[in-house]
Amino acid sequence: MALWEIELDFPLFKNVAVQIQSELPGLIAATLQTQRAMIFDSEGNYNGRPGWEPLKCRDGQPLKDRGTLSQSIGPANDGITPGRATGSIVRLAMGMVTIGTNIAYAEVQDQGAIIVPVKAKALRFKCHGKFIFRKKVTIPPRPFGNFTSEDISELNETVTNYLTSKING
Repeated sequence: MALWEIELDFPLFKNVAVQIQSELPGLIAATLQTQRAMIFDSEGNYNGRPGWEPLKCRDGQPLKDRGTLSQSIGPANDGITPGRATGSIVRLAMGMVTIGTNIAYAEVQDQGAIIVPVKAKALRFKCHGKFIFRKKVTIPPRPFGNFTSEDISELNETVTNYLTSKING
């Protein structure tokens, strides 16, 4: 029986593979963050999601009063690099991409909540310039952390386009 060994060397492919391995996790994180930013910009109505319930006690967009929450999970200005604003959670390690925020009120805004006073008889807050009192306040869910099939399709398309551009040079 005869055996043949052929050693092939593809230095250009090796270089592209190394580049893909180093760049792809950041691109995925930035894409996921861009999707979150689009959810905030469209008041929830993005990629198959229904819009958020409108505000009752202030003007403007829901979850955009100061922009702290949206900026904490948004991409860097170039849209390709993961953002790392105050509160951002971005982890790129061993084939895993994690994005999120450590802003304390993020989960309440995402899931909704019922707030009741702990020590007082009522909650006091400003609504259209006047102080009002309530025994409880319902914060409606304004989801931004969920993923839709449209989100996944968009991510797949982004990754496919990136890989195609790298392979085609």
